[in-house]
Amino acid sequence: MKKLLIFLVLVIIVVAGVYLYRKRNRLMQQNPNLPGNAVLPTEMPSTTTPSTGTDMTNPGQQQISLTITAPQNNSTVTTASVQVAGKTVPNADVSVNDQDLKADAQGNFTATVGLDWGDNMIDVVANDAQGNSAEQEITVTFNAPQ
Repeated sequence: MKKLLIFLVLVIIVVAGVYLYRKRNRLMQQNPNLPGNAVLPTEMPSTTTPSTGTDMTNPGQQQISLTITAPQNNSTVTTASVQVAGKTVPNADVSVNDQDLKADAQGNFTATVGLDWGDNMIDVVANDAQGNSAEQEITVTFNAPQ
């Protein structure tokens, strides 16, 4: 019984640590001007401009084009969900905040994302059939009318 209690306490500590670590990273991404929040070359903030070229995290792998056309980065909305639209290579596998979908024959994609009050990170990843990829992140703020 004592071993089980110790095990459960350790599991709770690990889960809480992972949660706090993720929360800290999300806050630091959303608020780059916080003290001690140095932006390292591997953590450069992303933009909604098209990304192409060599993927430096996976040498030899090419990035594919990916553009988020809506909503705009750092925009504020008054609804609890937003439609994310963009363009990438035709028939690419696309993930929008872990929501899997497929780009159409022209490379267009859309997904509806639910928002929490305040700042929301929206992460879009596209992968082609050859294993090439691109990733974009934007922030959308949900601020309901009063």
